[in-house]
Amino acid sequence: MKRLSALIATLMLVLFATPAMATAPINLSDRINDPADFLSSNEKAQLRTTVDENAKEGVPLVAAVVDSFGDMTPQAWCEASAVQSGTSRNTVVYVVAFEDRLAGYCPGSDVKLSDSALESAFQKATTELGKANPLTSAAYVASVEAFSQGLGSSGASNMGVIVVIVIAVAAILGLVYFSSKRKQDRLRSRSSVAATPQKQKEQVANAKQQLLYADEALRGAEEELEFARAQFGSLNTDALSDAIAKAKPQLQQGFALLNTMEQTAALPAQSKIAAQILTCIREGMTPVKAALDQLKNKQDRQSTVTSEIVEERQRLDEARERIPVAQRELVSLSSAYSEDALSSLTPRPSQATAALDAAAHALDQANAVASTNPAAAVENVDFAAGQIRQALSLLQSIMDARSTLERSTQLLGNAVASISSDLDDVAKLAADRESFAPLVADAKSAIAAGQAARSGSGDPLAALEQLRVAEDALDQALAPLRSAAEQAERYKSQAQARIQSAEILVSQAESHVAAARSYASLDQRSQAANARAFLAQAKASITSDPAAALQQATQAESAARAAMSGPSQPPNQGGGFDIGTALLWGMILGGNNRGRGSSWGGGSSWGGGRSSGFGGFGGGSGGGFSGGGGFSGGRGGSSGF
Repeated sequence: MKRLSALIATLMLVLFATPAMATAPINLSDRINDPADFLSSNEKAQLRTTVDENAKEGVPLVAAVVDSFGDMTPQAWCEASAVQSGTSRNTVVYVVAFEDRLAGYCPGSDVKLSDSALESAFQKATTELGKANPLTSAAYVASVEAFSQGLGSSGASNMGVIVVIVIAVAAILGLVYFSSKRKQDRLRSRSSVAATPQKQKEQVANAKQQLLYADEALRGAEEELEFARAQFGSLNTDALSDAIAKAKPQLQQGFALLNTMEQTAALPAQSKIAAQILTCIREGMTPVKAALDQLKNKQDRQSTVTSEIVEERQRLDEARERIPVAQRELVSLSSAYSEDALSSLTPRPSQATAALDAAAHALDQANAVASTNPAAAVENVDFAAGQIRQALSLLQSIMDARSTLERSTQLLGNAVASISSDLDDVAKLAADRESFAPLVADAKSAIAAGQAARSGSGDPLAALEQLRVAEDALDQALAPLRSAAEQAERYKSQAQARIQSAEILVSQAESHVAAARSYASLDQRSQAANARAFLAQAKASITSDPAAALQQATQAESAARAAMSGPSQPPNQGGGFDIGTALLWGMILGGNNRGRGSSWGGGSSWGGGRSSGFGGFGGGSGGGFSGGGGFSGGRGGSSGF
């Protein structure tokens, strides 16, 4: 169980990233923050004066007004903004979303006011907000003044109160208690936001990005499952295993929706499909996150980081020992297969070497900070582990190549025999031989290419594709000349052969994407997922509808080829290792608190004491917002108005 922190960081990005249609948590750089320019300059100046005067007698206040919190609760949005801004812990942050008609507040851990005093001030503020619908800037100004004055009047009698922060394990997606009317107001305001073309474009882009992260997270979860079984046994990992099994069809549905979205011209329709994709992601990945959370509680990564470094160095050494073995296998393959057939495999030993060099450097960094900054050490170990996995995947693809190429040779023989049967049918059934002459010429050319590839002087996969195209053209021309029974039998035999061919291509496509995880695009991942789905459909249809099975197997082959059409090595490196891209993915997979002490909140990198489940932001060194402090202690409130 060595990569849980990395997976939790990725899953937080997938499940709790703020939707693009909302305003993301902001940096609270001023006492009055208004990124949407909801207030006039005079109103901002008036509020700054009021807030400063009241702070002298009470508690400092920072206020923000935005258009929408999206799917975050006001309190969660408030806390996220406070943490990322480094807001002083003796400050109360007050936030309002004018289109959502929602408000919230969150006090820092050093605020000495009682919960009842804070709630009283907040009620005064929301009373002012409720006087205007839609919300006006004047009503917002009045609410800030009411809240600030409430904090000031409460401060004199409550500054000596000792506040106890209770940290509770949070529900994953949060509990937001609003009345039915407030929910309706929120939905109406969301609908007006969704009608904005720019925000619809952002929704579409967000869905694509989250699907990419979700795919990576699920792959990582599958790998983590093996480590978890070794450490905790099968019984304690059943929940994760079940969650992964249920998440796969959800993401498959997400990729299917992505295809539909890409083929849809109207932007509003694309935006609706994007929302469905995000729903698939959350429904699929939330149980995965919950299962990983349970496993997270069983370990303390930071306390064992030194032993992890030793373990990863052992894996690194073992991986390096496989490089000369893979190189020898490549030499052996080159004596039997053409350069074209091996072109995608040739650079992989050097790519694996570069990945392992990056891993070695990361482990050196981890060792250097293990005693002073164990969190940073863990992240470096996670990065190193990811590079070792990628190197092993690259090397394994070389070791698996021979069996794949041998199967390709067998399939080439079957394909040549099948198209030769079509040529026999032309001789028997075609009265107009001249009209078939171009098709016959293409078939003979494809047969020659297939025979060349079988002898090792061509690309087997390219030859199979040429044979497929030529055979399909011949079959289409011959179909009207065959009896129904003959055509049905022909479809069945073709579908069986095409499924065998597709299995090889789909396997290679998945291997290609796995080996290129640091730089495989969303389209490549989507095509690989589509290929697997088409192949499954073909297998299911082979008995009941051979014609459909043939079409689906052909679609699987096409999607697999598309998945492999991307780079087989990191871009702009000519066979080397793109360390910039690797570091970017390392940050995505390794979390957000590199070198900054413990994660925000208490108990885990998911934050502490919040029902919203948001967290994971880096805590300041020497305490900062870690543990039960900062803005994650469970105090605060939310309300509609």
